[in-house]
Amino acid sequence: MKKFAIIIAITLFYAPLSWAESFQLSGKKITEIHVYSTSASIKFTPADSANYGCSGNSQGSSVIISWAGNEDMKAMYSTILAAYMAGKTVGFGVQGCLNGYFNETPLIYRVDLN
Repeated sequence: MKKFAIIIAITLFYAPLSWAESFQLSGKKITEIHVYSTSASIKFTPADSANYGCSGNSQGSSVIISWAGNEDMKAMYSTILAAYMAGKTVGFGVQGCLNGYFNETPLIYRVDLN
């Protein structure tokens, strides 16, 4: 019975972490990059009407990459920077939101070069 209670407790704790819906964006041209100590905000065109599950993201023209607690995300940021410098279009996988910088912004978990 004790094992069953532990399994239920673990399931209830971790289940909400996987409920965030993920979205895929493609064919975006990066227009601005703003770098902060723990993240970077990426603005792009064309804008979308979707808010990607983030309240306050009515413009649909920006995403954020956070390397707070995960230094590997800086390698993904390097890919974004290279695409920006080369004028390439990109795609983003976003899941969840990051509060700050005036509103909730979709959080990048993947970058695709088009």
